[in-house]
Amino acid sequence: MSAEVKSSSVDPADADTAFLFGDGAGAVVVRAESGPDQQTQGVLGIRLYADGGRHNLIHIAAGGSRNRATVAAIQANEHKIRMEGGPLFRLAVRKLEQAIRDILKEFGVGLDDIAQILLHQANGRILSCLTERLGVSASKVCSVIERYGNTSSASLPIALDHAVRNGNVHEGDVVLLGSFGGGITWAAGLVKW
Repeated sequence: MSAEVKSSSVDPADADTAFLFGDGAGAVVVRAESGPDQQTQGVLGIRLYADGGRHNLIHIAAGGSRNRATVAAIQANEHKIRMEGGPLFRLAVRKLEQAIRDILKEFGVGLDDIAQILLHQANGRILSCLTERLGVSASKVCSVIERYGNTSSASLPIALDHAVRNGNVHEGDVVLLGSFGGGITWAAGLVKW
């Protein structure tokens, strides 16, 4: 479950972030059960990663417990999202691709076995680049970025809902999840629907 109101933390004068983020919410309940083939359905595995040394690539300097949102901080727009787009893009693509390849290898699943790939909807360039680097068809990668923007942690539940409603995910399908975010954190997961 996630709800994000990114519009409150975006500086309209910041050309790197103003057009990118959107507000959104989503929730997913997944439970393990035996499917029609008597194999377990549900979360097959999740792998989480973090690199706090690169937190400065996307951050909000003030407004948290470490640096309160003082009048001076607000006047300096330190309570707004700041990011270094180029380095963040390169890191996101590299780390997500590696996490995806690692979890597929660990569980003995090939990209041909995946019905739908759901990635954090950071921006269209990251989705396109990962689609190309993974060597999969664009139809296999759910994209809702153009409709909702980057809804941060709500983007995967929103993308999953979109994929299910559009008939791209069916009972028994294996779905690949990939996410990347502030901190810096990233993850990959496999779900049998």
